[in-house]
Amino acid sequence: SSYIQRMLSLLGMEGCRVARTPFPPGLKLGSGATDIEQNRRGYADFRRKYQQGVGCLIFVSTEIRCDISFAVGQLARFMSCPTSEHMQALKHVLRYLSGTPKYGIVFDSNGNRVPIGYSDSSYALCPMTARSPGGYVMFLANGPISWKALTPRVVSQSSAEAELVILNESAREAQFVIEWLREIGCSISESVPIHEDNETCRLSVTSGFAQSRIHHIRVRYYFVVYLVEQGTILIESVNADDNVVDIFTKALGPIVFTKHRDAFVST
Repeated sequence: SSYIQRMLSLLGMEGCRVARTPFPPGLKLGSGATDIEQNRRGYADFRRKYQQGVGCLIFVSTEIRCDISFAVGQLARFMSCPTSEHMQALKHVLRYLSGTPKYGIVFDSNGNRVPIGYSDSSYALCPMTARSPGGYVMFLANGPISWKALTPRVVSQSSAEAELVILNESAREAQFVIEWLREIGCSISESVPIHEDNETCRLSVTSGFAQSRIHHIRVRYYFVVYLVEQGTILIESVNADDNVVDIFTKALGPIVFTKHRDAFVST
């Protein structure tokens, strides 16, 4: 709370109009500034201010406010060539934080003792590269202990493939969390469930369905299959409307965003 207030003061956003979401619903950021625009007078100062703002937001999103991870990840792609559109999007995130400064991660001592994961992806959402943003989260004691919003470099050729790429990252993180818990004396004997809303992706991993369609990403595929066969993880189906990681894949409207946000942070 105090850091967010100091950040808003530093960036000249104290007392700004409050926003209900980090990004306007459906926002897709355009391309960066051209070489001609970057050579204009005053652009260096403009870029420095943008970089300062995004740098502050990266710290907030990785430490206490996972609800802004998607927005910050998108803004960080244009650190070297921001435009006025990107600056407006940055200020929108600050306006959202201005209205929710006291939100943070809360754990419940009576919550789940076995990690629970969620994985999701939005197929070909990036308008410039057709890449598929996605993300995952691991919950423990009813609070997020590990999360990531990312845009893989690979261009997926189907929604199932896009989901599998992110599911691979989720499985790797689940394996890390299991080892971390073991090191601190909290070994678990149950499989870690990872919730996936794409049925083709889930069936491909659990029953070998449509293997021929994903042979070109077989390394990622077989790693997830290996962890499932070993009993390390369990891929469970979840309704798309209940997949909280949707918050990491696109700019959502206020109603859906608030519903998912409350699973991550609260006052």
